Amino acid sequence: LNADEVFQFTAKVDTTISGFGGNAYDLAGTRITASKPVGVVSGNSRGRVFSDQAGATTGNSCKNLMIESLTPIDENGTKFVYMPTFDDKVPTGAALERGKRQNEIVRAYGTTPNKTTKVTIAPVNGTGSPQVLSVDYGSVTPLVAMNFIPTQARYMKTDLPSQLVMNSIGVYDGKQGARPPRGSTDPGSARKTQEADTRSPYSVNLVPREQWISFAPFVCPTTSVEDYMQRINVVSDTQ
Repeated sequence: LNADEVFQFTAKVDTTISGFGGNAYDLAGTRITASKPVGVVSGNSRGRVFSDQAGATTGNSCKNLMIESLTPIDENGTKFVYMPTFDDKVPTGAALERGKRQNEIVRAYGTTPNKTTKVTIAPVNGTGSPQVLSVDYGSVTPLVAMNFIPTQARYMKTDLPSQLVMNSIGVYDGKQGARPPRGSTDPGSARKTQEADTRSPYSVNLVPREQWISFAPFVCPTTSVEDYMQRINVVSDTQ
């Protein structure tokens, strides 16, 4: 690459009807090296991650552009904290709640050459038995949070420096209503409508404990935006 040039590498995904349900290539675990410092951005143009609530035939309302800047392996760590997305889509514990986020996924990447990494996962409050999984170098192990209490943070420790990425899933809540035709205020002329309340999936790197800092500015828009909410998760240093 010369200065100001960009190289893009993509995996083939068959989006035709005949290819539905088939295997798709995953670039996870690809090793990138460079003779000089470079920046690497990875992601998916229409990621859905996972959803048991399709919402529509195409599920477009539950798909989103998900990208993240990759950190170099010398900034990886061994201690991580996963925090659930805490909004009005947090489930209460009932099975398959309508319009609620059923799970989130953390993917652990093995980044130590020719080594198998052990990942230990435990609730931060110390309850329950830890889960232990392994991931090979150049491979990825999805740590599906479906079997965990969905509103509980988890402490994750690896025996070798690793990269962990959290993927939130899309949420769809279809609602039927009634409203008068455009320009009419007569309630008797109301027509049935179909509305949807959705949350798009997103992707974020889990910052290792070794990279935590004591000061983090949070910048928000200076003008108000309708139906726009911002939330901050804060984790105390207990380890």
